[in-house]
Amino acid sequence: MRYASQQRGYTLLFAVLTASLVLGVAVFITNISRKQYILASTARDSTFAIYAADSGIECAALAVNDGNGIASTSYPNNATIHCSTDNSGSGFAPLASSYVTGLYYNRWSYPAIPLDNGGCAVIMLTFNLNSKGIPETIIDSSGYNVCKVDPGNGKLGPDTSANSQAVERALELIYGGVW
Repeated sequence: MRYASQQRGYTLLFAVLTASLVLGVAVFITNISRKQYILASTARDSTFAIYAADSGIECAALAVNDGNGIASTSYPNNATIHCSTDNSGSGFAPLASSYVTGLYYNRWSYPAIPLDNGGCAVIMLTFNLNSKGIPETIIDSSGYNVCKVDPGNGKLGPDTSANSQAVERALELIYGGVW
């Protein structure tokens, strides 16, 4: 009996060591899985943002190229972009414009254009003369994966709250030719 009492606790020690090893492996796998989830979410959000920017570029380019979205009598001095995902035909008038004296240069920024996936695109149109004196049109589009209406001014824009997972991606299209 005395010999048997000296062997007590070996099974308990073995069980504790095995449980510690399994717990360590589980924590390692959970940590890797969490990082992979964050990486995949960021890639998805980035994709939504780049698609939003691309939609903004297409919308503005279509308005500029076919003339339907721009007041033809004063183009490019009154560039109203008509594009909306709900096909309401409502136009997006410029929020602000600037003119540089001495060189023809006009720039308009537009309110955010809503997209079906909850994102939006903010467009800026610039009409100027390049270094060779040729007219050029520059369309800058910033796409956001998460947008919301600001309760203060009632305008749609990127969600910049502290807990937001907002991602911004921007595209620029430059082409020359006659306005």
